Amino acid sequence: MTCQRTVFPARDLRPHLKLLGRTRLLDAGLELSWSASGFALRVTASRLVLRFADYVGADACAPVCVRVSCDTHTQKFVLGGTSPCILFDDLGERPVTVTVLRVSEGDLPLYLTDLELWGVSPTIGLPPPPSARRMLFLGDSLTCGYGTDSRPGDTVFRTWEEDVTHAFAYLTAEALEADYQIVSVSGQGITRNCNGEHGVLFSEFWDRARRGDLSAADESGFVPQIIVVNGGTNDCNGKCPAEELILGFDALIDRLHAAFPRAHVVLAYGLCEETFVPVQRDLVERRRAAGDGRVLFCRQPSIHDGVLPDAAGCNWHPTTASQQRAAAVLIGFLRETVLPEIEP
Repeated sequence: MTCQRTVFPARDLRPHLKLLGRTRLLDAGLELSWSASGFALRVTASRLVLRFADYVGADACAPVCVRVSCDTHTQKFVLGGTSPCILFDDLGERPVTVTVLRVSEGDLPLYLTDLELWGVSPTIGLPPPPSARRMLFLGDSLTCGYGTDSRPGDTVFRTWEEDVTHAFAYLTAEALEADYQIVSVSGQGITRNCNGEHGVLFSEFWDRARRGDLSAADESGFVPQIIVVNGGTNDCNGKCPAEELILGFDALIDRLHAAFPRAHVVLAYGLCEETFVPVQRDLVERRRAAGDGRVLFCRQPSIHDGVLPDAAGCNWHPTTASQQRAAAVLIGFLRETVLPEIEP
């Protein structure tokens, strides 16, 4: 049998794609800017080739990692330079769902320009259906998955050791079968970043369509039912006073309520340090006492509690095992407190 090659430009793929995370289809191609942005599609083929625009910028030494998976196997690829591409083989010439995700962060967007299928009669089917659950995660390096795959005690960050699909946010969305957006930037705080500076804060980047571009507002129309905010760790490192943090949280929550009046906001904190646990818990109790019943606090399990032997990886960030533990706590919390409120 003759093997055929069919090429699909990114602009022609929209009817076939389920966009994942905060992903946009533009003239330049399918834009993967945020962690866990990407897409899923159904194909029948033996081989898949993904072609991307040049990935070069001010920091050409920092590549981007992309995870491709189908029904039978998963592989991670490190991309960079001019005209990078991915070859994904052994699809079996049967209908399979292929998922493509950006798993490492960075301000430089990655653009898929076209998709190439090989097989006896390669085809693309209808996209996977949307989920009934929708979640938005706002966070810092803990949400990005910084150092999830690193060695305990390591002090040198390597791009390929960051994997957002090993972090608590993605794991939670996956377990709850929820569509999601993960909007997170390492080092960012609610009011102060990790070095104490007032940089680009949660309240400024949570509704951006593209990471690194504050002028690009999100126009995806994504309406979450649950918003998880993992903030305060970098504020603590940045010597933020509690009073300032409270003002920052109140301002962010008010903005989220205005944008998504029916969504529940969950503050999830305590994974790497615990200084602001009482502050966040008290903030939630104060707002609930004032009639705001859509704000909750979930205490994350600390990497310092001695339960896991290799809890901390690169620069004292949680390893995959710690992230899985944090996800289990959040999943249980949401099932007990929030899901009964939003589902019949």
